[in-house]
Amino acid sequence: MNSYYQKFLSINKEIINSKNDEIKEILKKKNKLKYYEKNFTTLLVSRDREFQIFLQSFLASALSQKKKTGVTLISEKPINNNLNQILFALGITKFISFKRFSILNLITFIKSIYQFILTTYNLNTKNIKWLIKDCKIDNIYIGDLIYDSYIRYNLSFLKKNITLKLLLKIFISIFKFNLIKNLLIKKKIKYVVCEGGGYANLSGLTARIAANLKINLYSISYDRKNNFTLIDQNKLKSDPNAKGRIRRFKKTHILQSTKNLTEKKLNKFISDRNLGKITTIRTNRFDILNSNKNKNFYNKEKFIKKVFNSNDLSKKIVLIAAHVFSDCPHLDGENYIFNDYHEHYTQTCDYIKNNNLDDVYWIIKPHPSTKRYGEDNIATSYAKNLNFRNFGICPKDISTDNLVNICDNVITVTGTIALEFAVKGKLSINAGITQYSRFNITMDHYNQKSYFKSLENIDKIKKLSVKQTIFAKKMFYFLENLSSGIKISNSDFLNLAQLDPNKKNDQDKIVNKNLINYLKKNNLSNDQMIKDLYKKI
Repeated sequence: MNSYYQKFLSINKEIINSKNDEIKEILKKKNKLKYYEKNFTTLLVSRDREFQIFLQSFLASALSQKKKTGVTLISEKPINNNLNQILFALGITKFISFKRFSILNLITFIKSIYQFILTTYNLNTKNIKWLIKDCKIDNIYIGDLIYDSYIRYNLSFLKKNITLKLLLKIFISIFKFNLIKNLLIKKKIKYVVCEGGGYANLSGLTARIAANLKINLYSISYDRKNNFTLIDQNKLKSDPNAKGRIRRFKKTHILQSTKNLTEKKLNKFISDRNLGKITTIRTNRFDILNSNKNKNFYNKEKFIKKVFNSNDLSKKIVLIAAHVFSDCPHLDGENYIFNDYHEHYTQTCDYIKNNNLDDVYWIIKPHPSTKRYGEDNIATSYAKNLNFRNFGICPKDISTDNLVNICDNVITVTGTIALEFAVKGKLSINAGITQYSRFNITMDHYNQKSYFKSLENIDKIKKLSVKQTIFAKKMFYFLENLSSGIKISNSDFLNLAQLDPNKKNDQDKIVNKNLINYLKKNNLSNDQMIKDLYKKI
């Protein structure tokens, strides 16, 4: 029996044993997908999550058959890695070890050193903002990917100077970039299967380069409502600063998709969403449930008394909704006017104090996921150390919906919280452009001067009109139910395998008893998802 299959089966410890050799034979015969074995012009970029590699293999199989192209797997993991072995077991025959490929490219290494020196010179003579917005290699922007990778771990967003870690990240990213680009050109790659993303890893860099080289780029998206969609990323812009980079719809799309919804139905949707009764695409339902768990109800008087020990109800209450500081700040927006989420937060707080903007109550609310990212107390400690009397820390026993009702406005970069305020007729002050921007339901800013001016005049900001508020509700519904891409059929295999889409490490079980019964009767290559992908690619 092929050793790859043995590896594939061995991690299913509770199912595979000496008594069920028939199961091994079933999988041996039937779990191989169909791949064209000539003309290897498709590159499959592996991910370190089992759920994604099965999706990728289904997509690669359909693409291979439809376009009559062989598939080559590239991975930063070694050939004997469990996830790579599974892909081999599913029928992949060509493999490139990215690390081994790196060692064999001395000329590329020397070229990368030269580009690294030029990049470092520009970084020293300019600043971090240049790296994020203007750093290019071979006329392809990669600086935002480098920076977001750099700040992802070890609280590196706190380090505002050029560090050895940043320089090392720059060089490694440039070297990877050159290796990937050379590979795509040398192998005459026409199709790429990868997820892309906002980091300077194999997937993120490959997507950025493929877009620039006009290579067909495909991926499958899976959302919280269990929708699978085919993403044809051929129109992906390689310039992260391009206007309209993240706009995938127009106002007419929103109005058309919500034309049969009365305001009563929209209000019902928003209420159910805020109570965690329904699953939506942008927002994790369990986060909402946790945010409403064991909470107390506050009116404005009780809230101000607790937070500020004051009876003055005449001032506006403005929420400063901090983001997770290290979580890929440049992925989902454009025209950021600060280097990252942390700089936005600290400079906002500094400006408020230094300009003595005390005609407003400013509420500091850390992101609920800060502890998971190792950022616990960073936002609150910073505000407390400023010792500004009108800064107050948001109580932990208030629900988000209650907080939105009490506050008058919110400050964010591109957070969903802006929409939660807009549907209540309240404006957000945004420091970035995202999907819901430019629809006249948020205060959008394109430079720091106008942003800080809005902070100064925030007490004069009026509410949204009734018409704007209704449109905000339609926008909220649209985004919470929008699946980008072409909808495809669900997979019987994935439904039965019950893999966790968000788990990074190898899972103990890939096959369960229901799946075994399914494989006894069905050929994996006939999975409905693969058939549908074949039609729609």
